[in-house]
Amino acid sequence: MPSSSGPWTMQELLLMVGEIDRARLSRTGQIRYDAVHAQLGLATVAPALSFSAVSSLQLNLEGYAHTNATAFAKEDDWFYENEKRSPIAIVDGQAWIGDQFYLYSNFGIKNNRFATEDPDSNAPSDTLLFSPHVSTNLIKSGTHDFDTPSRAFLAFGGEHYSLQFGRDLISWGYGTTGNLIIDDHIKYHEFLKLSLFSKQFKFTNLIMFMDPPGYITKNRDPYYPDDKTVPTVRMFLAHRFEFTPIPPLRIEVSENVMYQDTTFNMKYLNPLFIYHNLSNRGQFNAIADITVTYTLRPNLAMYATWVIDQVAAPGEGNDQPNAMAYQVGLRTLFPRETGYWSLTSEFVYTDPYLYLRDHVDFIVMTRERDQYYGYVPHYEFLGYQYGGDALVGLLQAEWNGNGACSAGGEVFYMAHGATTKDTEFVFGEMEAITTPSSPTIHTLRLGLWGSYRAERLPISLWSRIDVVNRWDSSHQVDVQVAAGISYTL
Repeated sequence: MPSSSGPWTMQELLLMVGEIDRARLSRTGQIRYDAVHAQLGLATVAPALSFSAVSSLQLNLEGYAHTNATAFAKEDDWFYENEKRSPIAIVDGQAWIGDQFYLYSNFGIKNNRFATEDPDSNAPSDTLLFSPHVSTNLIKSGTHDFDTPSRAFLAFGGEHYSLQFGRDLISWGYGTTGNLIIDDHIKYHEFLKLSLFSKQFKFTNLIMFMDPPGYITKNRDPYYPDDKTVPTVRMFLAHRFEFTPIPPLRIEVSENVMYQDTTFNMKYLNPLFIYHNLSNRGQFNAIADITVTYTLRPNLAMYATWVIDQVAAPGEGNDQPNAMAYQVGLRTLFPRETGYWSLTSEFVYTDPYLYLRDHVDFIVMTRERDQYYGYVPHYEFLGYQYGGDALVGLLQAEWNGNGACSAGGEVFYMAHGATTKDTEFVFGEMEAITTPSSPTIHTLRLGLWGSYRAERLPISLWSRIDVVNRWDSSHQVDVQVAAGISYTL
């Protein structure tokens, strides 16, 4: 299995593809290999060019409909939530300087997740956009998302290294339902990332910058709290080591810490420090994981991740219940001359208090701006999108064609307990409970999707339907449909 700590540079992707012995592939495997290699070649800019740049405009028209606007009125009730929805228009630009420097930025016109019809009386919420039976991605009055660009960064690198600074999405792991340390379900990440890589080893050092948890005012003034003990600095510091001791086996280990303080201290940025030794829980909260992947046979691989957020060492007492998570999955591919089938099965278990703590937690806040009201705080888990207290299972099958068509289907099940990101964590008073705690909400979702890309026109079409069954105090059903068309210039 390749490295799971994306995004990746072109050099790193070429290095990973270069590890594949084309001569040992089947005929259909060789066709797929050539298609991937050709795609990477198209994205490579000739080093002889001292400067080159390209830009594009993509227009997207999307529609969304669902049958139960009463019980499924919020963004969390939808599978096709705000971050999956496209802007009605997005312009992106990218530039290369020599063969080492790369610049990227975009500008999109999109609806914000929060809106209100009466900003003088009512704070914005997500029900205005997600409760109607039928809606589109056309901009409504006062719903324009001013938080753009969604991606903007500078990167440079060489044959065995890369450095990236700016705003982009990071994902660490092989999960289909999500990843446990860093996941890309949130709007964006802002970071400085250094990667060093070879055929058998990769090291990543990451510094992620975040708004402090108390910065929840609706105005745009700088954050200067009256209480000088309130944190104004918040960062996620992480390093990840990846090894390939033998070709079928890959081991990835990360040690990470959330850091917040009233002042910034640069000594904590040491890329090889042992973060767990930063034991002041008023400033730090450590989390670590180990991921093992093994290729059982050609086209069949398994992956497993174990996350340790909190575990009591001998003599530490039981003031905080253990908080861990486990993810296992199987993935297989069946290449054909016209494309390939992929089958995925996945199971995830998270302890109830995963990501939660009394001082420093792993909940990320973004300040979403409503055009008339001001800023509204939006909270997400940095890691697994469903958080703790969850049992999740997934079966998925998908066809990806070399040409125009793709299609797939999945069965998703989740049992989620009462612990959420809004649960107050009180040190020394949290009861040891098991997942899923009571009351439990059961969700069963059946999804189907398909897409078509025109061969001679820059047009693509897609649609999906999800039937969501939810059992809490009663049984509720919602049929959710989303569809769109894109045109790229």
